[in-house]
Amino acid sequence: MPLSMLVPDYGPHPTCQKLFNKGLLMIHPFKPEPAEFQRLNSLYKNNPNYILNNEALGTREGRLNLNILKHHGQSSFHHQQPDSHWFPHHRIEDGTLVDMKEVKVVSFEHYITDLLHNDIMIPNFIKTDTEGYDLEVVRSYGLHLPQIYALRTEMHFERAFKDGLFFSDFDRWFTDHDYFLLNIDYSDSGVSYSYFTPNSNRYGILYSSEAVYLRNYEFLRSLLIAKLLVLLLLFNNYTSGLAVHLLLKICSDESSLRDQLLTGDCQER
Repeated sequence: MPLSMLVPDYGPHPTCQKLFNKGLLMIHPFKPEPAEFQRLNSLYKNNPNYILNNEALGTREGRLNLNILKHHGQSSFHHQQPDSHWFPHHRIEDGTLVDMKEVKVVSFEHYITDLLHNDIMIPNFIKTDTEGYDLEVVRSYGLHLPQIYALRTEMHFERAFKDGLFFSDFDRWFTDHDYFLLNIDYSDSGVSYSYFTPNSNRYGILYSSEAVYLRNYEFLRSLLIAKLLVLLLLFNNYTSGLAVHLLLKICSDESSLRDQLLTGDCQER
């Protein structure tokens, strides 16, 4: 049985792509833009592990206007922040508005409820990159939030979109909901402002990155299936050290439980 991942984005992160290619990962991409939906549907229509949805996720169900930019991966429900560093300086052409489409928005809570009613395995991992709308996606989990073991999301340290939120907003929300920051996928290189920027690993202004959040450690230890799934996630998100540590803890816990059961059995006899 494959892992299941919800992806309000183009697809799984490259670190998880090999799991998908081997049939070990079922993903639920959400692509509200018609052209992108058709493109992906033609590529994966015969793949049972690719459940493509022509909708967006959010807390406000109904219909919203999607701003489609020249670089479709930068399209957003939010408008650009004109004085940010991202579009005016770093990605000048990408931010050109080429179209606007009214798209359907559903909540994660209702989507998961429908999956449960149809006896379909629900996703336990989230990867979201929705250009400033990510926290709205996360908030729409509602009653099903406890089913999410880990999440990888885009983070902004500068407001590239009007009404977009900052890293501090995300971190506060996740901390309040019993998650902790596992790591930030940052290479020590930010936005370069000059042709003469040194060719090194540390330069520029940190504008955005991706962060991985994990459920409370004690919760993960309480569920065997969660342990196994999270170990796969850790090995594929540059945290093999923590994965090995958890694996040893799991082995220790199982060994202790086995000894207790055997001792109890002997006493009864």
